[in-house]
Amino acid sequence: MRKRVNNVEIAYKEKSAGSARCKEEAKVQQADIKERLRLLRRIHKAICRKTNLEFNKVLNTKGASGDLVFDHFNERLGIIYQRDAFDDSNRITSIANLSGGERSFATLSMLIAIGHCIESPFRIMDEFDIFMDQFSRKIAMEQLIEIANTMLDKQFIFITPQDLGSLSRTSNLKIIRLQRPHSSGQQRIQPSFFSRRSLPAADTD
Repeated sequence: MRKRVNNVEIAYKEKSAGSARCKEEAKVQQADIKERLRLLRRIHKAICRKTNLEFNKVLNTKGASGDLVFDHFNERLGIIYQRDAFDDSNRITSIANLSGGERSFATLSMLIAIGHCIESPFRIMDEFDIFMDQFSRKIAMEQLIEIANTMLDKQFIFITPQDLGSLSRTSNLKIIRLQRPHSSGQQRIQPSFFSRRSLPAADTD
């Protein structure tokens, strides 16, 4: 009987020691999780701040300004657009209230801004200048080409149905124009593709 009691006491002490170790490990894990969450929040804030700065930088080229509203909890992103950077009375909080050109330019500005925080070897934009007026389209193309030329380690591909006659080919800028398809007698818009490449490519002319 005494032997059985001793065995139970030994087993209890072993279980108690194991439980204590588990509690200590749990405390360490909880502290690690808190630290990781703290760093994650700092990263969120840094990305939001940098993205907003780039967003405003692009909008300022057109005399406008704005803010990107990040809702990490609900995983939503909002855009605040201000037509006049010096007049706070014309701030628009719903992108649905913007004209087609303004909406396209604001969306493009957002994509450019977010792209600064994404490490990807490729960036492709299809019909990025849709509904833009000629002035906004010119600014958008200049911005995209300028950004592409500052990231020579990445390849950018921009697809547009607009005429690119004003652009000049360089060692980093290559323009590819597709022939108009002919099917069932229908006429389609002839798209133009232009990409900025960091590596020399064979001439396709």
